[in-house]
Amino acid sequence: MEGTQSRWRSMTVLTMSSRIGTTLVWWKHSTMARASATQQRFELRRS
Repeated sequence: MEGTQSRWRSMTVLTMSSRIGTTLVWWKHSTMARASATQQRFELRRS
């Protein structure tokens, strides 16, 4: 019983960490895309 419980706990930790990693990557990409779009808008306004 103890081994099954610890294995299930490690699986849960792996799932949570992978989900957090995916969220971080998505957030980073969306932030970079937003920053580049804002920069292009500034360049258009400047010229």
